[in-house]
Order: sequence, then structure tokens, then C-alpha cells
Amino acid sequence: AELTAHGEGHRGSAMGFATTGLALGVLCGPLAGGFLFSAVGQRATFQLAGVIVLLNAAAQLVFRQLTMTTTTTTTTTTRNQRTKEKANSTTQQSTSSVSPRASFLALIRNTEVMVATSSVAASYAFLGFIKPVSSMVLEEDFGMSIMNRSWVITIATAALFVGTPLAGILADKTQKSRLVAAGMSLMSLSSIFFAASRWLHTATTTTTTAMALPILCVAMSFIGFSLALQRSAGSSLLADLVDKHGLGSYSLAFAVADMADSLGLILGPVVGLTVSQFFGKNVAALLLGGSCLVLVPMLIAIKDSSS
Repeated sequence: AELTAHGEGHRGSAMGFATTGLALGVLCGPLAGGFLFSAVGQRATFQLAGVIVLLNAAAQLVFRQLTMTTTTTTTTTTRNQRTKEKANSTTQQSTSSVSPRASFLALIRNTEVMVATSSVAASYAFLGFIKPVSSMVLEEDFGMSIMNRSWVITIATAALFVGTPLAGILADKTQKSRLVAAGMSLMSLSSIFFAASRWLHTATTTTTTAMALPILCVAMSFIGFSLALQRSAGSSLLADLVDKHGLGSYSLAFAVADMADSLGLILGPVVGLTVSQFFGKNVAALLLGGSCLVLVPMLIAIKDSSS
């Protein structure tokens, strides 16, 4: 919310680079933790982790103070600008006067916001199902060890790390809703590749069986790039919709998106594993991937500030 509140023309880049830092931590954290465990022991590793958490808290406080100072300066300057566009001044007035409850109700009643947040729920529903199931498949179908399985699944994190800054830059130059729609299409396509890899693994010929693992790796990369588009373009799209409709604070909008994120992570494994028991893992993956594809036309229809 703090990042999107400043520099409307650079929201995508800001979200992209911020998410890159998160992806870097997820990518390097397990590797660094494993090395430290073996080098200095468990106790020292957790002590170092505690120090890092404290440093992060201090950095957050400094960042918060800087953003508050910038916001105060910007607000003072804005009040002195009599030639500001009417739409922007209306948005500022509604943001400051609308109560949190009214703002929340306005958000959940807005069709475009609900489509954007539904894309978050659908993405994380598929992710919540495919992450544990992929590990099961790599062990049961391919006979991989824990270390080798982690390398395959890390492909998604690496794609997220590479894709987020690129997605952020693109979000500042093109229509954000179309980028989110492209991410939904990639997520759906990854479910097809996941199912195809399992079908190929059961094939009778050696050539097609050998193609199964590379295709599964491609599916993992699609998931990472899809999440990159969702986090960079999707977050900045949500902020644009708040401005477009005068829906209040960015914080509440991202709170709704976080609720959708959590709902997806809850429902995805429940629905996916239930379907898997009756129809198999492939059908469950295709079902959850198809739910992402359903949202594509509705996302394309959204006109954001870059339109």
C-alpha cells in the first residue's frame, strides 16, 4: 500500500522490484539456512535469523517515517495546486472522508475489484494444490530424492524472481489488466503441462517418457511467471481501480486481496485433493487451472489508468 501510494506512473516497477526482494529471500533462504545449519549449528542459525528480523523491523520503521514525510509534503503541495484535474481531486476527497467500513463495502461491491481479487484467489488456489502435489508426483512417478524434488520446485521461485521486475516494468507501459489476464492464461497452461507430463510418463516409448520431466519443469516456470504478473501488475491494477472509482484507501484494497490470497490457499488444496480422490490429480489440476482461464475475458474487459 505504501509503494502504490506514490508515483502512479511507476507503481508496476515499484511492486515488481519489491516482490523481487521477496522472491530472492524465498530462493536463497533455504539454501543459506542449510549451509548455516551444517557450518555453525542450529542455535547460531536461529540467532542470526533473529538479528535479521530485528534489522528488518528497523528498516521498516525508517521506511515508514520516510513515506510519511513524503506524503505530508505531497499533500501540502497538492492543496496549493488549483489546476489539478477534477477526477483526481474527487478521488482525494473521497479517500480522506470515507470511513473504513464504507470503503470496505464499496470495494467488495465493485465488480472490477472483485474480478481482480478473484484472480488472486484462483492463482493461489492452484498454487496451494500444485505445490504439495508436485512434490508427491516427483517422488512417486519419478522416484526423486528430497533434494532433487526441491530443485525442480525451485524453478517456479526462480521464474518469479526473474519475472517480477520485468512484469513491473511492463505494467507501467501497457494495460495492467491484460498482463494479469496473461498471467491467468499461463497458470491455466501450466495445469495442462502438468497433466501432460504425467500422461507422457506413463507412455510406453522411451522417448515420450524422457520428455515428461522437462515438461513438468516448464509447468513450474509458467507458475512462477504467472505469479510474477499477478504480484506486479495485479497489485498496481488494484491501486489503479481504487483511484478510478474513488474507493478509499489502498490499505483496505490490499487487505481484500490478502483475504482472497488466503481463501485460495485454503480452498485450493481442499477442492483439489477432494477431486483427486475421485478423478485423479490430472483432473484436479485441470479443473483449478480452468478456473483461472474463466477470469481472462473479465480481466481483459477492465480498463485501468494505462488504457
